Amino acid sequence: MLLILKKFYSKKADSMLNILILDNKHLFIKSELTNEYRFTDSEIWIKNFNKQSAKDEKTIEKFDLEDIDYLITKGKDNLLGKKMLPIKDSKYIEIFEKLIKL
Repeated sequence: MLLILKKFYSKKADSMLNILILDNKHLFIKSELTNEYRFTDSEIWIKNFNKQSAKDEKTIEKFDLEDIDYLITKGKDNLLGKKMLPIKDSKYIEIFEKLIKL
């Protein structure tokens, strides 16, 4: 499994975004402005973020697969059709924050 952390400045959101990309199949997103966490498995979103140059980018090599499974499960629970709803689950937030600090 390949997990990449990218940090972007979004002009549209006027905010820094921390984005975890897992195997080019899942995006885990945190907006620094709103402090909201979101998830998507949309190919369009993944394609768009992959082609953007990041302010900072690194590969996360050591992570717990159970943590990743939890993020995916909770993320999918917060999708309403294709709409990404904010994720307020404390364990999800804790895992996300741990991963971006590795």
